Amino acid sequence: MRIWMFNHYAVTPDLPGGTRHFDFAKELVKRGHEVTIFASSFHYSLLKETETYSVRKFKFKTYDGVNFVWIKSFPYRRNDWRRVFNMLSYSYLSWKVAKGLHKKKPDVVLGSTVHPFAALTASVVAKRYKVPFVFEIRDLWPQTLIDMGVWRKNSLTSLLFRKVEEKTVKACQAIVVLSPMTKNYIKENYKGKKAYYIPNGVDLRRFDIDMRVYGNPTIDFLSQRKREGKFLVAFTGALVKSNNLEQLVEIANRLREIPDIQLVLIGRGQERKSLVSQIKKGDLKNIKILDPVRKAEVPHLLKIVDALLLVQGKVFWGSMNKLFDYLSAGKPVVASVYADHNNPIERINAGITVPPGDLEALSLAIFKLYNMSKREREEMGMRGKEYVRRYHSIPVLVDKFEGMLCDLVRQGRL
Repeated sequence: MRIWMFNHYAVTPDLPGGTRHFDFAKELVKRGHEVTIFASSFHYSLLKETETYSVRKFKFKTYDGVNFVWIKSFPYRRNDWRRVFNMLSYSYLSWKVAKGLHKKKPDVVLGSTVHPFAALTASVVAKRYKVPFVFEIRDLWPQTLIDMGVWRKNSLTSLLFRKVEEKTVKACQAIVVLSPMTKNYIKENYKGKKAYYIPNGVDLRRFDIDMRVYGNPTIDFLSQRKREGKFLVAFTGALVKSNNLEQLVEIANRLREIPDIQLVLIGRGQERKSLVSQIKKGDLKNIKILDPVRKAEVPHLLKIVDALLLVQGKVFWGSMNKLFDYLSAGKPVVASVYADHNNPIERINAGITVPPGDLEALSLAIFKLYNMSKREREEMGMRGKEYVRRYHSIPVLVDKFEGMLCDLVRQGRL
């Protein structure tokens, strides 16, 4: 099969971020398929351009057999009109490039959110080439933003995004969802549309390799604190409102009398400046914000720390990339999230779960892990790693993904 994937935010392992589509594509290439990913080269968390261009606003590259079409999209620094232009410029240019690749037309096209314009573009491309279109929903817009109180249910923006969602669902031949709740949402709102539950996962080979990273400031800082005997508790990911990270500053304040416990937030995002200001204002020495590392370096980073933090705001629909990275590292997890499907920690006994918003319970959970024996923590971590190996490794997930695509293609062109 020749498979085209449209994901605005897709990245390769040499950059920070989630590599779901690269990992799936790499496994599909191993199985004899040809995969092309259309992605923006303006990085969403680094907020900078990662490619250089001459006249053309797109570039072809290949990584481990996976074809990438990098699109030069409009730059932005915060959530304002420039970010909207970034989304629209990616969507328009990726459609324009795809339209010109008619000599190597696809057998099937996948369009992935977060924002819905990428998937809508993919549906137009699939229609042009008369091939099946798969709509992958990694997050629901506008529903997630309504749940968070960012948008009102009946605002013009919400109604517009709802129309885009409806149009994209109508155009697809199959839907991929990353959470059981989204599958229920599709069942309730779009009768007759089949949704396949294919969650996030991990390429465990990255964690099985004994990789060492030198000269990276973030990893150097963690290694130094480890040598000093600190108990390192880390959060990795985007520093954005939806992750509700202000609570971790308060947790640091509550734990400040225990000097051996060091909290670290590893990432970038619109909330970084505010978080740094709060830490400085509180004169907190036991919490530090560090730059993100390349995806390929994440396993080494996670192996240095002692425990990991899984926190999030009122987000119900998506699947957290970091959850499976955390579990694959073989470290205990302190989880405080609203969506049950994002929290198997208590069920598999791979850490401690606390109610979201309960700062006292979150502080005590960290303190409990700190007082726990190293052997107990290691046993928790190993249970988490075995869970990923059995249910969330890339080959396991691609078995289902490949089967779905093959069935669609066998049903014939549209």
